[in-house]
Amino acid sequence: MSENIEWYQPPIKANDGLVVVLDAMGVRDLDIEQTKNFLAHFHAWLTIADVFMDASCREENPLETTNQSLYRPEIVVCQDTIFITWNVIDPADYTALAIKLGAMLLKSLVHALNWKLLFRGAISAGSFISHGIGIPSRSSNERKFKVVVGPAVRDAWNWHDRAEWMGVVATPSMGFKLSSEHERRVVKSEPLFEEFVRYQVPLKGDKKSEMWCVAWPRELIGAHRDEARLRLLRYMEGFEILPGTENKYSNTLQFFEKVWSPPEPTPAPPPRS
Repeated sequence: MSENIEWYQPPIKANDGLVVVLDAMGVRDLDIEQTKNFLAHFHAWLTIADVFMDASCREENPLETTNQSLYRPEIVVCQDTIFITWNVIDPADYTALAIKLGAMLLKSLVHALNWKLLFRGAISAGSFISHGIGIPSRSSNERKFKVVVGPAVRDAWNWHDRAEWMGVVATPSMGFKLSSEHERRVVKSEPLFEEFVRYQVPLKGDKKSEMWCVAWPRELIGAHRDEARLRLLRYMEGFEILPGTENKYSNTLQFFEKVWSPPEPTPAPPPRS
């Protein structure tokens, strides 16, 4: 092979869909042995998360559309950060797809605790480019690279590490789509989605903002509330809490309490005069 490397570049195509950016918390402070342990757990978790996504895509008519099941999420990993992209065929399916992706994240975040992994992140919707580039290698195998960029990636990136906790928030632009779907179901008296919940999210700088969040504590449902709380506390026992990070853990527990608390009763309408 000549010294001139020939790049194979397929046509660049913009996509519409969802983007999730997840950050594994606490990894940058690990020593080399701890990093090896993290990577072993990280690989095991990625395998499980991929299984969840694959199983979801194989469900019959997951979005009551004819073609969406032909697509599945793609995962790109850079250091301790995960990018998940999911093409949507019809922009009208954004919210339905987000709810589907929320269900996957809900399971994945709780399973991550089994592997002593804590993630925080954000989910956005819009345009992005997921572009593969290949170059011939000196060996017989082609080397491939993946680039993920665009407005939806930027939106998720800008919000993925702003929350002071473990969890996934919908960016404000994605939140408007979820709010619209929520109100539509209320008006039509349809069942409300449970994969996301509105919550006053603690942000950096001692700020709070009401946002839609993946309701991962609901994955612990199946046991009594106190048993679920004990299960979460036992997960937390395995983490080294460094000075200055303790609020992230207490905020995570407060979110658990909120999601598990009974819904507030709807106020009775005023009596007719």
